[in-house]
Amino acid sequence: MTSKEAILGRPSDWDIWIELTKSRALQKEVWDLIDPDTPTATAIIEAEPTLPMPSDVAPDKTFAQLTAAEREELTILRDDYRRCLKKHDRRRQGLLDMRVAIQESISKEALEETVRSDSVKAMLVLLQKRYAPTVEAREKEVQDAYLLLREKKPISMAIEPWLDSWKKTVRRAQRLELPDVYGVRAQKDFLRILEDLSYEAWAVIQRDRLETALIPMTFDDLVESFRRYFQDRTKTGKRQAGGFATGALTERDCLCGQKHTFKECRYFNQPEGWTPESKIEASIVEKLARFEPIRDVVRRKTDQGVLAPTEAIKAALGDDFPRLVA
Repeated sequence: MTSKEAILGRPSDWDIWIELTKSRALQKEVWDLIDPDTPTATAIIEAEPTLPMPSDVAPDKTFAQLTAAEREELTILRDDYRRCLKKHDRRRQGLLDMRVAIQESISKEALEETVRSDSVKAMLVLLQKRYAPTVEAREKEVQDAYLLLREKKPISMAIEPWLDSWKKTVRRAQRLELPDVYGVRAQKDFLRILEDLSYEAWAVIQRDRLETALIPMTFDDLVESFRRYFQDRTKTGKRQAGGFATGALTERDCLCGQKHTFKECRYFNQPEGWTPESKIEASIVEKLARFEPIRDVVRRKTDQGVLAPTEAIKAALGDDFPRLVA
């Protein structure tokens, strides 16, 4: 526990710090003695075991008077004694090590909270009272982080940290049972952002699967699915020059084969006087026919006036186009 990330100096450090402290204490076999959440933890190790004597197997006998069977029993007891003694010594040393490890991994201000503590457990209890966030504070912190992710568009942000931030924040929100991530809300929020980034082709298919599956995909699985999709497209070379130079989320999926949004596509927002290429238009129509979720997205955005596709694409959306939006 020597890295800067492991130093306890403010409430936001507590969760990571106590986990690292717990791992060290488990390694030292003393967590049961110092766990601040366990009232029965006393921070006092059991008494040092005593060496078994001949009288423990045969009262009133000396070692020379023991039978072969009794001597064997005494040998077994003494072997067990040696194991218990080693464990006792390890745990005693473990408590001393943990005291030093804790003092070396907290700020000067935190250290002042513990200088008069008479045991490692007492130190942890004091630190917990001072630095462990309340439930309300923890919920607000996680909710704020989640709302920021929902609003943050990672156009120029590296994809891996962005995806990892989503997974970390949603896990924390799920542990706190925040309503923001109840059911599949987190999955839908994540897909909505990808749609806004013009990953409609992938996102709407996943949304359809999410809504029709008996057992919906977990949030972690959904993120990892997109990560693989993104990496696969990176490897194929289907990108604009330099588009993935930094691993940023910049690619645009369009049914016309270009790298731009549907709204930027001439086939979905036909300029006056422009004539579509019949081959590309036919390819778009074919894709819309095969993928109903994508067709629904295009239909909805056309209804809303966001898109103004070519006549052939309108026909592919349904015979009753254009329609009035209620």
